[in-house]
Amino acid sequence: MLSIPVKRTDNTKIFKNCEKYIKKNYDKATMEKVRPFLTEGDAFRDQVAATANVAFDGLNPAIQNTARYYRFIKVIENRIPIGSTELKFTWYDSVNRKKFPVLTYKLEKTCLLYNIGALYSRLGAETDLRGNDGHKIALNAFQNAMGCLNEIRKQGSEARLENNIDLTPECLSMNISILTAQCYYIMYDRMDKATGNKVNLAKLAYTIHKNFDQAFCASVSLKLARDFQEDFKNMLKFQSLLHLALSSYWMSFPEREEGMKLGTGFGKGVARLRFANENIAKAMQIKGLRGAILEAGRNALNMIVKEKELAEGENLSIYMDGIPESRTLSFEELLMVQPKFPPPVDIESGVTGMEALLCLVPKEVIALCAEYKEILHQMVSVETGRINDVKREKDQALESMGLPQKINALSSETGLPEAIWKKIQQVQVAGGFFQLENSLTSLRHLSEGCQKSLTDLTGTLTREEDEDKSLRQAYGYQWGRATSQALNAGLKADIEKYHMKLNMAIQLDQGSLRTWQSNQESLEMLKRGKNELDTLIPANLEQYNPNAAAELLKQSLDALSNTENSVNESLKVLIQEVDQDNITEALLKLVEAKLPKESTFTAEIGKFNPKKEEISVKISELRGSLQVVCEKNSEFERVKGNMHSNPQRVQILTQLEQAVKVYNDLASILSQGHQFYANLSTHLSVLQQKVADFIYSRNLEKNELITQISGRGGQQGGGPNPYGQFYPQGNPYGQYK
Repeated sequence: MLSIPVKRTDNTKIFKNCEKYIKKNYDKATMEKVRPFLTEGDAFRDQVAATANVAFDGLNPAIQNTARYYRFIKVIENRIPIGSTELKFTWYDSVNRKKFPVLTYKLEKTCLLYNIGALYSRLGAETDLRGNDGHKIALNAFQNAMGCLNEIRKQGSEARLENNIDLTPECLSMNISILTAQCYYIMYDRMDKATGNKVNLAKLAYTIHKNFDQAFCASVSLKLARDFQEDFKNMLKFQSLLHLALSSYWMSFPEREEGMKLGTGFGKGVARLRFANENIAKAMQIKGLRGAILEAGRNALNMIVKEKELAEGENLSIYMDGIPESRTLSFEELLMVQPKFPPPVDIESGVTGMEALLCLVPKEVIALCAEYKEILHQMVSVETGRINDVKREKDQALESMGLPQKINALSSETGLPEAIWKKIQQVQVAGGFFQLENSLTSLRHLSEGCQKSLTDLTGTLTREEDEDKSLRQAYGYQWGRATSQALNAGLKADIEKYHMKLNMAIQLDQGSLRTWQSNQESLEMLKRGKNELDTLIPANLEQYNPNAAAELLKQSLDALSNTENSVNESLKVLIQEVDQDNITEALLKLVEAKLPKESTFTAEIGKFNPKKEEISVKISELRGSLQVVCEKNSEFERVKGNMHSNPQRVQILTQLEQAVKVYNDLASILSQGHQFYANLSTHLSVLQQKVADFIYSRNLEKNELITQISGRGGQQGGGPNPYGQFYPQGNPYGQYK
């Protein structure tokens, strides 16, 4: 079976490349305090660099080492701004072997996540299926690999390398399709072919075909065709045709049995075998077959030919049943296998010794960073809203003119017009139907996590209030300190504010879920391949010769689409620049000098004005392109004459266009939802620290007051600190979460 090649990387000295930045901003004592932790990070990365050549027995340890280094990067990315250091990582494309510099922590984490997936794919491909629990181990490994790649696919373009093949949506989708096919192959291999349910065998084989076919289509796309060898593409095509033939072969058995009982329908089983024979013959004509693959093809060919000749003889001599055309045959795909992030891999917790970095960035700077990021998020939301407004104008205008369905329906092409297929293919490459389903589930988990954090914070403050009230009653007038309610009002106001924002987000999520549920039928169509969609779409009742007005209208629609893509690209670049922006160093100086934050924020946000102006210009161009389409449509309506289209064809094409629109709208909303929860999590981390500081100071005050009242000469009174989970031993400021 196939595995994904691991990305190679060069060794990097993390401490050495951060040393200049630390010396510039901190004293010698701080330098010595962080040195051991950062030096240990060098060792972590050296282990990651060695994973490219790891043996099979070392795959699981290599996965855990990579995950540990991932957590290390998460720790330092909030403490050491990479743009202010000489730190640079180097990675190699696993497809074309080209060398690429990686200048952001986010890209470093993306490459690490890719390698965790690649290592899991090796574990699945190299596991002996005949060994103990071999099928189970391999299946879980492939699903874990799919989960890692799917996490990368969900990220925006800012998390990928420019001109890097293995991290493109097309390559990620191709690899996920291959891994999915191999998951179903493991199930197929486990079934006994003599006694197993033939319908289930047929479904498994067809699903293997479907996923290999999607992988093959991706491998020959313009984005990937030049970078993959012909032998690889031929192998994908062979596997697709082989399992399509096997699916038809297995399905012929229950259909012939049914025909024997009823006296009619035996011919359908014969048609299945003829279809199987056609496809296995095509498969065996593919160049470059050798070894086990060639042997599997020969065995399938002999098995199918033998059964076909037997069935044709029986039908001719006994049943005399009509044999339907192969295009009338139906197939059923299974949908059991879904990407899942590997449960054994921990990329969320901290790393031993991380407390040493707390001295690098004071909590005041962390709070300012969160505030600044919130302003940037609002800026991106405004620009996104402006673009969405003009897109709604465009969609409403096109819908009122019946475009682009009107032009596509008049096309002389048989089957699905190429223009619509390109849109559907883009949806499938981005993850398609299952990506929306996974995103909705992910948002629910994120909202539940934020809800739990806010509930926990409220409970912490409430318990401290109750303890204060209890002690006030016990000691009476001697308990001379301010009430908790008077001091924690600001914290409670923050909790309430975030509760309101969270509830608004949850309502939007529920709206997205309703949209998803109400459009299931049309969205399901986006899962189908080109051949399946071709069979659904009838040809025109009559052909027409395109006139000049029709061609000009098509050209104006293409220009409108190009302009919209240009606007989207500008927004992607803005999001990328915002994501990479780190002003920690400037904020350190601001806090040290006790200057107001407003002037620094204003200056830093001004960096994005040129890109915002560019977006404004492109929005105007989009409106101008839409106006041209309106003009060309009026001319087309005037001269189109008696051109007519098949109403059923128009209906199906309209349904597909609507499905693509719903998908894109949902994908955009869900992406914004993920960004919202990421920002909210940052704010909640800051709030957790504030609450921890408040609880710590109140406990110190409580213990001192009890000591004074009890007259114990400095001995601490009271019970054990119930809030100690915020404060690891020896760390009075707690662990930043």
